[in-house]
Amino acid sequence: MVAGLSFPDVYDLTWGEIVEYLRCKNEARRIELREQANMDFTASALIAKMIGGQSGTKYTVMDEYDFLWSDAERAEARRREIERRFRVKGGGEDGR
Repeated sequence: MVAGLSFPDVYDLTWGEIVEYLRCKNEARRIELREQANMDFTASALIAKMIGGQSGTKYTVMDEYDFLWSDAERAEARRREIERRFRVKGGGEDGR
């Protein structure tokens, strides 16, 4: 087997199809690892919060599993976090 394809199937594909298949397979694995990292990180953060009760430092799953996100995805997440943090709390026209 080659990355989930049996050898007879590999010979029926062109080089470009094999490369595209491997890219898709790697992307699917990265998404799977990302979901698992989110679940693991959330569970460990919850356990740490229950045990220690420390709330001073904020960690994100992107900080711990940085290889699962591209630089653009991390930058977008930071931008959204900064916007959320500095969003005006009022709903009126004058900011109250």
